[in-house]
This record gives sequence, C-alpha cells and structure tokens, in this order.
Amino acid sequence: MKPNYTSLIVKSMILLGTLFLITHFMGLVPRTYISNSKICPNFGNLSELKLPARSILKSSGFEEIAVLNKNGQKRQVPKNFFDSALFIKDRSEFKEFLVLYEDICGGKPKFLGSIDFVHIQKLKNKKEFSKDLSSNNVFFKHKQLNTEKAILESKLFSDKKQLEKLTPISYKIIGKVAEEGDKSLIIFGSAIPDTSSKIPSDGFVNNGVIVLKNPKKKDIVSPKNSEFKHVIADDLTFLKRIDGRDSFGHYMPVYIFERKNFSVNREKIFSIQASISKTQKKLNQIENEISSILQYEDKFLASSF
Repeated sequence: MKPNYTSLIVKSMILLGTLFLITHFMGLVPRTYISNSKICPNFGNLSELKLPARSILKSSGFEEIAVLNKNGQKRQVPKNFFDSALFIKDRSEFKEFLVLYEDICGGKPKFLGSIDFVHIQKLKNKKEFSKDLSSNNVFFKHKQLNTEKAILESKLFSDKKQLEKLTPISYKIIGKVAEEGDKSLIIFGSAIPDTSSKIPSDGFVNNGVIVLKNPKKKDIVSPKNSEFKHVIADDLTFLKRIDGRDSFGHYMPVYIFERKNFSVNREKIFSIQASISKTQKKLNQIENEISSILQYEDKFLASSF
C-alpha cells in the first residue's frame, strides 16, 4: 500500500502551525536582548532608537522590551520606562524608574532634572526654600556675597594690571627678518610672553608682523652667509599695536617691541602684591560661603526625592 503523501504534507503543516501558535502565545519564541551598551546612558529617553522586532514583548495590551542589564542579566522593561521617562509625574513610578536605571546602566541618568516629577517638585519646593532662606537671612546673604565677589574680582584684576605695568611682561621674539631699518627690524614671526599670568597678554603674537626697535647684533642668529636672517631676541617689552592693512586690503596688525628699560619702584610693587594677596584671601572666603549656601539649596531641594 503506497503512503498518502498529500495527507502527510497536510498533517505536517498543521503540526508546524500548531507548534508556532503554541510557542508564540507561550512566549517561547527566541528573543533578541538589547545590550545595555546600546541604550545607556540615555535609557529612559530613547524614542529615536529602532528596536529589533524580537526584542518587543506584548502582554495584556502592554509592551515590554527585552534588555540585558549592566551585569549581562536578562530583563523585561516596560516600554514607557524605556522611551518616555521624561513624562513621569508619579513619585512611585519615578522611584521605580531610578531602581531600573541603576540595574541596567548604573548610577542616575544625566537628564534627571528634566523629568516632569523632578521639575514639579523643584517648583513646589522653591517657594518653601525661598521662605526658609528669607527666615534665616540666607537669601539676602547670598545676594550680598555675590555683590562683594564681583567687587573683589574687579579690584583683583585692576591690581594685577597695575602690577603688570610696574613690572612689564618680558617677551621673546623668534622669526625671520623681512626688512632692516637704521634702528629697527621688521620681523615675521612670534612674540611669546615669559609669564604664567592668567591676565590676557596684549603683546602675544603668533606668526605676525613685528617691529623690533633698537635691535642688537646678537639678536641676529643666522650665519653671515645665510640667504635669510633669523632673529632670536629676549628680554623685550611690548609697546603698542598698530592696526593696519596690507596692499591687498587685508587686516594686518603690527606689534612694536623694544628692550626693557625702566626703573623699578619696589615699594609700590610690594604694596600692590600685598593688596592682591589680601583681596585673593577675601575672595576665597566668599567663594567658600557661596559654595556652602549652594550645597544647602541642593540638599533642601533633594529632600523630596
């Protein structure tokens, strides 16, 4: 008796279909678990991420995403925690998200302050915080400290500029001679200030046009038979900058330098240095007080989380 191949094929298709339905509805279909490296640190705000179809699980009308946590363990995350954390307004849901974020990425999200719940709590607590500050005069103290800080910073800058005038910054010039005059050299090169001061140095030049007044023979370092003359000169003072234009109309500033030649008023220098030290000390104290107030504010606002 010959086997009925048509009947066997039909039975096989029915069996395969039944197995597919069973595995699909029982959740036995192989899942694609998304690595945490692909979703961190922005887990919770990933609406633009394209999800593999096999990583999406549907159950009772809810969608969950299959992911691997920071330890490589399998997790199923509600989709709203995956891509809509910014819209969380409920306290318990907020805490649940933070626990989930710690498990998957570790730490706390950088966008924490942008979550609706956090923003709402800050607005609520801001009024209480302002009242608390006012009752302790901290708010007014903060404004006063910021005003004093601005005054001290201005004085510090002024004293440093005055000290710079009394003790001019020393410059070193390196470059190629473009033209020689009777008492000057026109150089194309750089002027480098010999100082670690944070005050902007007006005489700093990088590949620009420099005029060196009253140069010395030792400033020319090239051999006599060299086609071009090169300059290395130090212990120079910046005089001024002339803003001009070349023959093509391009902006071309010219920086003028000469050798240091000034008398030192040591008494005045020591007085300014003492003033700078005193001002800096006061400024440090004020910055510490402001920092304490800001820490107090952070603790107050964080108390609701």
